[in-house]
Formats: sequence, structure tokens, C-alpha cells
Amino acid sequence: MMKINFLNLAGRTVLAKATLNNILSHVMQYISIPFRTTYSINKIQRDFSWGTSTEERKIHLIGWDTITRNNGAWGLGIQKCEVRNKALHAALEWRTLKSSNNLWSRVLTSKNLKHVNLTNNIRVVSRTWKNIQKGWCECKKASCLVVHKSDEISFIKDTWIPPSPSP
Repeated sequence: MMKINFLNLAGRTVLAKATLNNILSHVMQYISIPFRTTYSINKIQRDFSWGTSTEERKIHLIGWDTITRNNGAWGLGIQKCEVRNKALHAALEWRTLKSSNNLWSRVLTSKNLKHVNLTNNIRVVSRTWKNIQKGWCECKKASCLVVHKSDEISFIKDTWIPPSPSP
């Protein structure tokens, strides 16, 4: 086992970003990771970043919320597991919407949809499709509609004014 003391904070940060953030990326695209699991992964990242091991506990000098900020916002850029999970669901939804002629997209939509629009709330069949719908909720927050002659646009139901940014 590698000694944590041989690495400084910068080295541990690079190693945490390269390994711990990316280990579950493939699985997290298709499955929602439970809260306890994300908490455990975040704890492993936290402890590793500060050099805490089973033999020696170290003081965490900066809060986890500060560490998980982007580099430009005085953070170290380590991603929280639950935020990464939501982002991967949103990316999968976006790819499903934009590349509907791919084989995997056609298989998923034909299996889970029977002549229903992708953006409607419907009863889902597979877990993967549920997570794609969760991704749609995230995509919907940051997307807008192009107004043209179409049956997909509803003057009453659609959001026309985006929510104000939170401080």
C-alpha cells in the first residue's frame, strides 16, 4: 500500500482527480448511486486529500464545500460524487436527444417509449430510462426552446422566463 505521507496536498489532489473521480464514471452514467455510497466515496476522497489513513487521522483544515469548488473559485476542483452523477445523467439525456439515430438511442427509445415524446413524463420501464429522465430534469433547467411553428411548444405550459440566478 502506498504511503500517503510521500505525497503533498497537490499530489494527492491530482491523484484523487485522476482516479477517485473517474472510477465510477461509466456506472454513474446509467445508475443513480445511493446516498450512502456517494457519502462513502466523498469521505474516501476527503480523507485521501488530507492524508488521513487508518493509522493516522489528520485535521481537515478547509471545508469540503470549499475544496469541491472549481479552481477559479479558490477550490481544488475535486467533484462531489452526487453532483457528478447528476451531470452524467444530464449528458446522457442530451446525447439521447441530439443523436437519436444512434443504435443505443434507438434501442432505448423503442424499448421504453411507445409513440410518446421523449420530454413527457411517462411511466418508465428500465432504470436506465429513469436516470435519463432525471437527466432531462437537469437539462430542462438550463435549456430553452426555439420558437417556430411547431406542436411541441405550449404557450401556457412552457417556461418563457428563465429563473433568476441564485446569489
